[in-house]
Amino acid sequence: MLTPQQPGELLSSVVPGERRGRPGAARDAALAAADEWPEARNAFRMIAVYGSMAAGEPREALRLLDSIPQTDEAVARRIAACRPWAQTWERNWYPGDIGGEIPPNYRANVFGMNQVRQGDPETVLIEICAALGPGTVLTARTVVDNVRMRTAQGADSVANDAIKNLMSFAEIASGVGAVTPALWGKAAATDVLRRAGHLAEARAALAGIRNDHAALQDAVGVATTWLLEGDWFGPVEWTTTGEAPRRLDFAELEAEAANRGATLGNPDAAFIDAVVKGEPAWPSFTDALRAHVLADAAYRSAAAGGTPIAV
Repeated sequence: MLTPQQPGELLSSVVPGERRGRPGAARDAALAAADEWPEARNAFRMIAVYGSMAAGEPREALRLLDSIPQTDEAVARRIAACRPWAQTWERNWYPGDIGGEIPPNYRANVFGMNQVRQGDPETVLIEICAALGPGTVLTARTVVDNVRMRTAQGADSVANDAIKNLMSFAEIASGVGAVTPALWGKAAATDVLRRAGHLAEARAALAGIRNDHAALQDAVGVATTWLLEGDWFGPVEWTTTGEAPRRLDFAELEAEAANRGATLGNPDAAFIDAVVKGEPAWPSFTDALRAHVLADAAYRSAAAGGTPIAV
């Protein structure tokens, strides 16, 4: 039986990067609750919006936002924050949780820090998500990656601005009682630090954040820090026909990646740099075709019960 508390319990967090709860199920439960308890319809529809964002469906979030009347100031503020956040993710959310393209007018719909005001904890948290946290971090990651290709000093400058925003997010989130979203903000800052080239410092900071989650007996939070560090260090395993399987992590993986020319967090950065310089890009079309051949072979092998496929 559906209860009024169930949608919120299923969602757990409005910050997608926390990877908590069951956002898709929370959205469905919230929409059902909106029909069953019409007196709280707007509150449940906002939960459905948050669930859509956390599930990676910003277009659905925008559709739901259009269905919510702005009946009071708190709801109006949440809608005003969620809309630019969802619009940004709809046009600029790419695999790897980065912003793949930065259009010339991308700042036109940005929810600014000057729009964040005092209020109830939910409203303030949504506003800082849009102004300082999940709503802006994708573009920040891409900009740091791209600038680092040209100048380490420039990357540090851009990274410092992004880190300042994320740490402000963490401070304000903590102030309204959102403890684990605050820790997400700090962890996201370590990833920006790593993208700027400060790996050792980023790893030390992330270890401290992991300890904070452990002190809260927060197993999910601890796991997300290991997932983030896994993005940095692996392990990566592969097998080449006729050779023994290989498994690399940490310094060995970093050295192998550098040896193969993979030194940037954003693979699009090398392509953009080649276009600017008028030079051939890498990976090339041939490399891309090879990736598709390997993927096709994997599907054919799976369909044949694991039979080896020569490539």
